[in-house]
Amino acid sequence: MTKIKPIIVVVLYCCSLGLMLAQEESDREESQPRQGQTSNSPQFSQPRQRQEQATFLTGRVIYADGSPADLSATVELWCNGQVRQQVNTLNGAFSLTLGIGGLMGGGMTSDASIGPTGDLGVVNPTQGYSGSLGSGGGGLGGPQIGGSNRMDLSGCELQASQTGFQSEGMTLAFRRPMDPPDVGVLLLYKAGSITGTVTSVTSMSAPKKARKAYKKALKQIQRKKPKYEKAELELEKALGFYPQYSEAWNLLGKVRLQLQNEEGARQAFESAAADDPNYLEPHMSIMELDWRQKNWNQVSSRSTKVIGLHPYQWRAHFYHGFASVQLGQFEQAAESLGTVRKSYKAEEYPYVSYLLGLMLADKGKFNEAAVELKHFMDMNPDAPESDRIKGLLKGWSEMGLLNIMQEN
Repeated sequence: MTKIKPIIVVVLYCCSLGLMLAQEESDREESQPRQGQTSNSPQFSQPRQRQEQATFLTGRVIYADGSPADLSATVELWCNGQVRQQVNTLNGAFSLTLGIGGLMGGGMTSDASIGPTGDLGVVNPTQGYSGSLGSGGGGLGGPQIGGSNRMDLSGCELQASQTGFQSEGMTLAFRRPMDPPDVGVLLLYKAGSITGTVTSVTSMSAPKKARKAYKKALKQIQRKKPKYEKAELELEKALGFYPQYSEAWNLLGKVRLQLQNEEGARQAFESAAADDPNYLEPHMSIMELDWRQKNWNQVSSRSTKVIGLHPYQWRAHFYHGFASVQLGQFEQAAESLGTVRKSYKAEEYPYVSYLLGLMLADKGKFNEAAVELKHFMDMNPDAPESDRIKGLLKGWSEMGLLNIMQEN
């Protein structure tokens, strides 16, 4: 028995030590401040790195007529088919905080290799050929924290929700804590009025290998000096794994535009649209290509298709109106341009006033035409058309065609 006692003592000591450590861990957890509480003890405060990862998103939710959404409207952050956050609106405004206390769920991982966002051009009817890449979806997994506290939200989108209404998704890209929080406006439309989507449904079924190659392509594009050739190879690899990967086709089209391969870009956009007919972005890209090439019949046809998928795509209405002017279809042009004029985005399309002014002058309505043209010059005093407009107004005045010249 005397030989056994030391063993029993050791066993009892180990058990006691284990219980003491467990109790100490439990006490530590209970001592840590819960969300919203503070502690004077630095030992139990939140790590500084976690606090620095907070990223804020703010914006507005409005109805199609421009009025703010009521209190029953909510904004949801969707990432890869799951709702990660939901907040209510107040007088149409909303605010989300990301990255604190695991609000984003379990998808955040470090990825410091992702560099700053690069530019990828798209046609803009109000600003020429410019734009940026990085706002598309792609199903790349949950939100990720990268170098310098960058949060990768490329697999996420914001949506507004309210009974009887629906909204298009607002795709997100990379965010830093110091980035301006305002993400813009979400529009609520009557339910059932929209069949087009801002992300591709077929792309959600892409296998892991295809998504991995897609993500590698994005990394090549997001470098300070984008490597479009390598991005093209990765996207072609992704499409080899999954030929129905519409978002990969769409991104490949944008990459090929950067490589001055418009024919290849068009082929990629057409493939994206064919694999997912309701996916809006490739249709818009094809429309913009036709715009650049002044294929007005094709612009008219494609913009009509986009409007059928999404009646509140103001850019498509503008394209349709502009193409209709070029084709001499002035009634259609007036209707499309008038739709843009009535939208909350009207100020972003100053050329609506220019086109309406020319059409009114063609009908002999010179006073109304003068008002539109003066409004255009007020918004664009340095526009290339200014000299022509001044000449027209002077000529109409000298000919006695203007009874009243409205001064602003």
